[in-house]
Amino acid sequence: MARLRNWFVKKPVRFYLFAAILTFIVLAILDRKYINDWSDVLVEAHGLFFDLIVFGIILTIYDEFKSKKEKEEEEQKKKANSILRYEEEIDDLRTWNDKEATLRIVGIIKRLNKLGVTKFDLHGCHLEEANLSGINMSGTTFQDVNLKNAKFNSTILDDTFFYFCDMEETKFICCNLNSTEFHKSEFNSTRIIHSGIEKTKFLGVKFNELIVDETVFEQFNSRFEDFLYDIDKNTERQIYITSLNSKDTLIAKEWKLKKK
Repeated sequence: MARLRNWFVKKPVRFYLFAAILTFIVLAILDRKYINDWSDVLVEAHGLFFDLIVFGIILTIYDEFKSKKEKEEEEQKKKANSILRYEEEIDDLRTWNDKEATLRIVGIIKRLNKLGVTKFDLHGCHLEEANLSGINMSGTTFQDVNLKNAKFNSTILDDTFFYFCDMEETKFICCNLNSTEFHKSEFNSTRIIHSGIEKTKFLGVKFNELIVDETVFEQFNSRFEDFLYDIDKNTERQIYITSLNSKDTLIAKEWKLKKK
């Protein structure tokens, strides 16, 4: 009995459907036996039956709408809680300079990405040899991050910020680096291959050696003056951009002399 009651309570529309079916059966029996004697009563009963049908339909629509909305709100709440928990886990792993920390942070980033998060605050994270390929990280902030030997392959990094990062032998392959900003970071045997660098800014960056493909090299060559904007003289002398294909090299000091 309790199970039947719970079955009705869980979805009230079931009660209306049950009542409508029961009323229909009773009316069918009464129609056959007392159609002439209880005609007025039966007319009212038929009206009740149709009321049950109409209210049942309205309640069904309302109940479905309400259930759907409650389900969506529950999913959004669950999603928000998951995102908060993952972000707190990243906070706990900051400044831990260990391979395990790197693996755990990368795993969390991928899970957050599946939840629709693309903007990450990764300041102080240890990401040496991290594989951050195939992730949308638009708007992410890398600050004081060790990115030695890190790999970005087919990674979306539009509008991303790199501050004071060690990028020795970091690889950017087939990445979107449009409108990305590199500030006071160090490039040493760093590679940018088959990647977009439209409106990318390199401010106060140490280019001990940046290796690029022919397409990226031409972008640097045609806009070299823009890339040198706001870079101090000491840093300018350290800018070496080498083409992977032709072995041509852009050296800031020589380029400035050539321009004169």
